[in-house]
Amino acid sequence: DRRGREQACRGIEIVPRQTPTSDAAWRFTCSTSRLGRRNRMRTVAPAAPEREADGARVSYAHPGLVEWYDNGKDGLEQGFTVTARPAGNGSLRIEGRVGGALCAELRDEGVDLLDAHGVRVLRYAQLSAWDAGGRALPSRLAVAGGEIAIEVEDANARYPITIDPLMTSPAWTAESDQASASLG
Repeated sequence: DRRGREQACRGIEIVPRQTPTSDAAWRFTCSTSRLGRRNRMRTVAPAAPEREADGARVSYAHPGLVEWYDNGKDGLEQGFTVTARPAGNGSLRIEGRVGGALCAELRDEGVDLLDAHGVRVLRYAQLSAWDAGGRALPSRLAVAGGEIAIEVEDANARYPITIDPLMTSPAWTAESDQASASLG
């Protein structure tokens, strides 16, 4: 039944658009798995998706954390609202399990997701974080094994805090069948 599937929902799955000349040779899944501090992480349980009226945004309300995805012209925006300060010391950390056929590599303050040929098909970057007062918080991405982590320096932050990365793909490719055509 549909409700049972929605209740078990965890994260996202991305596959390339298929065209007559494309090969859907990869898929990418990511599910938020843990939240907390490096030595005090707690598991994030699956949550039922809640779709906004316009259909572009889907939210998952977990205890202490709202995770949302907004499909827009710039890419797939993933966001987190952490409602209360987790216990412990050190940076706030959100970990996500990565699945599918892509390899994650940390490059230039972002994570490149590479296909079996080493070609970047997705990029997870443009990370920003801010507190309830609108103050920017230092944040960074990390990759370890099959996980992508977001770390935020929240020592003096006012909660709730918002964390907002963006996932993009190559927007277009250039092709010309005429020498020196210069795309025109």
